[in-house]
Amino acid sequence: MNFPVTATSVSDSKTHQLFESAWHAKLNSEPGLRILNMFEAALDKSFMGLYCEAEDIAQSDPDIQHVHSACRIYSSMKRQNSPMYFYPVPPF
Repeated sequence: MNFPVTATSVSDSKTHQLFESAWHAKLNSEPGLRILNMFEAALDKSFMGLYCEAEDIAQSDPDIQHVHSACRIYSSMKRQNSPMYFYPVPPF
């Protein structure tokens, strides 16, 4: 089975059906949160964890204090590059 090699929207019905068929699972057609939305959701306590792969989240928002405030709220945060780091309580 061939999968898209670039990012595609979950709202694209052809791609959506392709992954549902491959994974034998019903998938949500609503896109997830982007990083800035995740920070806002952390501040209102509706989003309590973060897994980040090869991204410097501090550079995602021009207000570094906003990033630090959000990261202090997460109950767990995982950053993976190489090697892997796990912070049960963020070091912010």
